[in-house]
Amino acid sequence: MLASQIGCLNDSMEMTYAFDLLQERMAEAMKSGRHARVQAGFERIIQRLESFRPEAMSVYVTSFTEDADSLSQWRGYAEGEAGFAIGFDPGCLAGASRHQASYLLKVEYDPDRQRALLDDVIRWTDEHFAPGEGSAGTASGDLWAEKFATGWLDTLTSLAACLKHPKFDDEREWRIIYYARDEDLARMQFIQRRATISRHIPLTYRPLAQVDAPSDPRLPITDIVIGPCRYLDSTRYAVADLLKARGYRLDADAAIKTSKIPYRLI
Repeated sequence: MLASQIGCLNDSMEMTYAFDLLQERMAEAMKSGRHARVQAGFERIIQRLESFRPEAMSVYVTSFTEDADSLSQWRGYAEGEAGFAIGFDPGCLAGASRHQASYLLKVEYDPDRQRALLDDVIRWTDEHFAPGEGSAGTASGDLWAEKFATGWLDTLTSLAACLKHPKFDDEREWRIIYYARDEDLARMQFIQRRATISRHIPLTYRPLAQVDAPSDPRLPITDIVIGPCRYLDSTRYAVADLLKARGYRLDADAAIKTSKIPYRLI
């Protein structure tokens, strides 16, 4: 399972959508005068937001959907025909993610809920910035504002990665958010795309009972949906044999399903 660098995805506003919205909410909060004691912190955070580049971030994501049979996704990710939707056990993904310092989170598309979340972020900023300045040996003044902004943005990235433009809401997405480490560079994979080179890090998510068995490469797969396909019988047998060959003990009749969408390429 590959996690993709956040700047290499097909949404051209990855991260920038959330950070632009946050800038807007913070500017409105500063104008209100309710956050005068943290003015310096807000200003430094806004400066950092104005200069950040998603392509340079160490944030990697693996995307999932709640919809196993979506026409828009067959078209967008499987060229319309002969694609597969692989179902995973979400409990295993969420539990195993703890062993890799990653998070399984649901993407939020609703603008009202997004604004409410960011208003909470602003309130938490107000609550933590002023009390922390100069306390218990911490820095003060501009140095504290810089340190606070750096730590604050590092913490916020997982939230920002899960706020997307409302037009993407039909994808019903969940994401594993992974923070790359220096040692990941040696196993990073690069894929030549039409217009760029994308970066990926392989992640290992296996059933919780197998987390101590690093030699077992199996993933917590529950089922597979075969997309619109003109060679359905042949494909079903191929998928069943592939699962057996890779050591998956799934009931082929129950686990291998087919799309209900009457779509074909002509």
